[in-house]
Amino acid sequence: MSAESARFPTRRRIRAAVAICYVLACACGANSPPVIEPIEDVSVPVGDEMTLVVRASDADLDTLTFSFSAEDLPDLADRQPPATIEPLGADAAIFRWIPRVADVRDSPYDFVFTVSDGKRTTSNLVRITVRGRANGDAPSFVQPIGSGTTLDLDVAPCIELDVEVNDNDATEVTIRQEEPSIEGAMLDATGPFTAHWMWCPTPDQVQKQDRFYLRLSGDDGKNPVFLKQPAYLIVVLSTGSGMNCPGAPAVITHTPTPSQVTLQDLDIAFNVTDDVGLKSAPLLYWSLTDPGLPPSITAMTPVSATIVAGGAANASYTAKIPNPVASSAPGTSASVYYVLRARDNDDPTGGCNHLTTAPAVGKYKVEVVADGAGGAAACDACTNDVQCGSANDNCILVAGEQRCGTACGFGGACPTGFQCSATVLTSVNGKVAPQCLPTTNTCKCFGPTCTCPPDVLEPNDKAAQAIALGRPVFPAQVKYTGLSICTTNTDWYSMPLVAGDKLVVDLTFTELDSDGDLDIHLYKPDGTTDLTPCSPTQSGCMFGNGQGATSNEHFEWTIAAGQGGTYYVVVQGYDGNDKNAYDIAVTVK
Repeated sequence: MSAESARFPTRRRIRAAVAICYVLACACGANSPPVIEPIEDVSVPVGDEMTLVVRASDADLDTLTFSFSAEDLPDLADRQPPATIEPLGADAAIFRWIPRVADVRDSPYDFVFTVSDGKRTTSNLVRITVRGRANGDAPSFVQPIGSGTTLDLDVAPCIELDVEVNDNDATEVTIRQEEPSIEGAMLDATGPFTAHWMWCPTPDQVQKQDRFYLRLSGDDGKNPVFLKQPAYLIVVLSTGSGMNCPGAPAVITHTPTPSQVTLQDLDIAFNVTDDVGLKSAPLLYWSLTDPGLPPSITAMTPVSATIVAGGAANASYTAKIPNPVASSAPGTSASVYYVLRARDNDDPTGGCNHLTTAPAVGKYKVEVVADGAGGAAACDACTNDVQCGSANDNCILVAGEQRCGTACGFGGACPTGFQCSATVLTSVNGKVAPQCLPTTNTCKCFGPTCTCPPDVLEPNDKAAQAIALGRPVFPAQVKYTGLSICTTNTDWYSMPLVAGDKLVVDLTFTELDSDGDLDIHLYKPDGTTDLTPCSPTQSGCMFGNGQGATSNEHFEWTIAAGQGGTYYVVVQGYDGNDKNAYDIAVTVK
């Protein structure tokens, strides 16, 4: 026997062992071993989560347990996130694993999947090859995985993340934090494609907000700089119980759905009421494994909710959970656990605000069953190719957001308002093909609805066209009335500011519905860096400072030492589809 065959059991030897077990069982009348359905060898790209369903049966109807091992990958259980195998009903389990760049090699890994009925075991060998991205695939971030995480200051004062990039045609990639960066965070290179990020939030940072966004970029010196999309959400749980605070806590109303049969992501709808309003948008935390009792929030993935109707005191929200079985065979099911959280703003200058969690005890659970067709229209949000239109319509990045594309027709034909991409595009599942994209290059507005009647100050849609406001020192102020924001329209104003200046901006408008929500943004003197990002994809909105969800907005910002220059005040709709009339007043204190 060769050394190689001694290290790795062959499929033939495993099957022979199973055959011997059957002979013994028949001869002795013993318990029958489980039977595993055949599993094909697979090849997976680095950085993508692979899922593999292991199915088995047992003639004695014993309870089955599933496990796996991979001799060449002994650290799988210790990775973040770890490779897992979770029950999928009584006779199946789903294996999940995200290969890293270091796992790429020409030869396959031998994974042994084992099923036990408590008395006998059966194993099956599956060879999994981890490949790099095909030539032409865009570089991508392998770590951190997912869309976000949570730091509980009662457990640890700091958060640390490993950062890793995949780039096939480079020998080294420079990883950077993009503006607006998280103040005090440190990023240190640890290898040609890796880095280590660490941040210890200050009491002042925690008092001002509970969520922060880590924006990472990679630069190989040859190709355009690429970003981790979407920005990585970090929720900070501050100390304190919120007891004996002024006012009343928020109330969350939610009617859970026990099961959903769909390929689409899960839309979780709920309502929040409060006597004053919220400090920031509510959060949804979700997990594919039971987070325990009480639920371990730090073991769940946070998602910032989006307002769909109402205002500060009474609003409807929605938050999306990626469908865990979208790529699975019809009938495959999985359990999703989630909780909802909202913090009010009864003590704006202090830390005594109520935290409401729903349910008050335990967690919600929804069973998701894979079935149906894709059907999502062009520009609809997506997390998987199968959710989009037909088989050739892919889930791709459009202006930094995962959206459904549509296949280009004969000769590059596309629907009105769309054009065929100049190059092939790589989908979220690794499919490579040209796709029809909005001619506006954004899914926030496409087609004939994108026209916008200009107001008297237009064009002022970018930094180069900004309306100069001078530097009106209080009580002097600059005022304009009768202005308007329309779909995809932004209004830019410039003002020279020096260290210590407090910029004060007031917008006056009436928000009749969620399509009239206007916000105030402040851009650095470079004209490209938004210091106050706020949108359904960026989140991090300052609800109490120029980015609320009701009529009128008040905004204040103090210029730090050494940061003087010409800044830009930008008025825009929350989600790009908003339109409203407004007046603006600006002063410096």
